[in-house]
Amino acid sequence: MEGQVRTRPGEPERGKERLFEQSLLAVDRIAPSGGDERLLRARALYYLHSRPAALAALGEARTPEEKAFRAFLDGNLPDLASATSRIHNAIFRTFSEFELRDLQLAYRVP
Repeated sequence: MEGQVRTRPGEPERGKERLFEQSLLAVDRIAPSGGDERLLRARALYYLHSRPAALAALGEARTPEEKAFRAFLDGNLPDLASATSRIHNAIFRTFSEFELRDLQLAYRVP
């Protein structure tokens, strides 16, 4: 069971946190190459309940993926929808679509 998330049935939130903790460790092992490290780190920090750290890790949003996540962090539904539509990477677009839906639900937008 090495590498798998182990939680008790009543602790689904802790399992999710453990996955994001592991993703931070993985990002730390990636050599900075100007790729997606900032976005991956920011997303993990946000989901570990640290929006200020996520904003700092993200810095100035330059790519559509980063702009979408920044809009999500700011609760800016129109900018999130706009930036999401410009994301070409299927994985990041899926993440952004989930976050877009989360904001729509939070704002009770159909």
